[in-house]
Order: sequence, then structure tokens, then C-alpha cells
Amino acid sequence: MARITLSLLAMLVAAGIGLAAPFDRESFERELDRRGADRIEGVWQFTSDGAVIAIASTADEHAPTEPGRTYRILLISAPSRALRPGTELGTISAAAADGSYEARLYTRSEGSRLMLPRRFSLKLDDEGGYLTFLRHRSSISVNLWHFVPFLWRYSIRQNSNTGKSAQGCIRLYPQPSKPLEPRYL
Repeated sequence: MARITLSLLAMLVAAGIGLAAPFDRESFERELDRRGADRIEGVWQFTSDGAVIAIASTADEHAPTEPGRTYRILLISAPSRALRPGTELGTISAAAADGSYEARLYTRSEGSRLMLPRRFSLKLDDEGGYLTFLRHRSSISVNLWHFVPFLWRYSIRQNSNTGKSAQGCIRLYPQPSKPLEPRYL
């Protein structure tokens, strides 16, 4: 039985399926210091649940910086212990506007399995301390309950994001040029 389990594990490792590479935050920070980080690269913390992520470039260190560079979002720590450090949570690519990015992120997990990738627009503020996420949604939706007689009147309605606070991250490393919180005398 142990022999079958080890061979299955060897096949999974060879295929790169289901196993996250170990992630070391200190070595990642040293690498950013050594080569210089892009504006979005670094260590970030979600304001909603406190999860800490790393955004790292996918380009080879010898390749020149190009405007269409892509980045990976890697998990450092999360409230859910089912997800391991080093798990790739999504990818980011630069958009046309300065400080704007397009992302494809997994939005649901069952145990250690990530599911339901969705598209997001990311906006980096001018100082580089805050990263906000805006999920792409359809502007209309269909209410299937309308087809049950006399219960609801509207089958199609417009969606709006009014009343929702912006979801996003705060930069932990490298420190932004301006402090995140004002300092009082």
C-alpha cells in the first residue's frame, strides 16, 4: 500500500499537480532588494481577512522589462489552514493605464482545491501603498423567481456596486514612500 502511495505521489510531483512549492518570504524580499521590484511586486495583506500574499513577476531575471509583463499571486499565509504557503492564487497582467492591472483570481476553495476563477480589475494608488480589487460583473441579471406566478414582478434588473466598500490589499514590503497611517506629533 505504501508503495502505491509513493508512486502516486511521484507521478503528481512529476506532473506538477496539486502540490504547492514551498515559499520563503525572507528570500523573496532579498530577491526583490537585489534586482529591484516593479511597482506592483511585493508582499501584500488583504484588509478583509488578513491573508498575506506575494506578487512576483513571471519574467526571467535576464529578460528585459516589457510593458506586458505578467505576475503571479502566491499565498504566504491565510486564515484557512487548508491552503499551503506557495499556492498560486491567480495571475495579473498590466493594463493600458498607469497603475491599472487585469487579474484572474480563484474565488472559492474546497479544502486545498481552488475553483471558480474570476476576472478582476486592480488599481494601484499613486504612492503604491494600496491595491484595490474590482470584480467584473455583468450589468444585468436574470431573476428566475419571476417565472413563479405573482411572487415577484421583475425578472431583469440592473446591478450596481453602490454601498460596497472597496476590497483590496495594503503593501507590507517594500514599504511605500508615504506612510499608510498618518503620524502625529
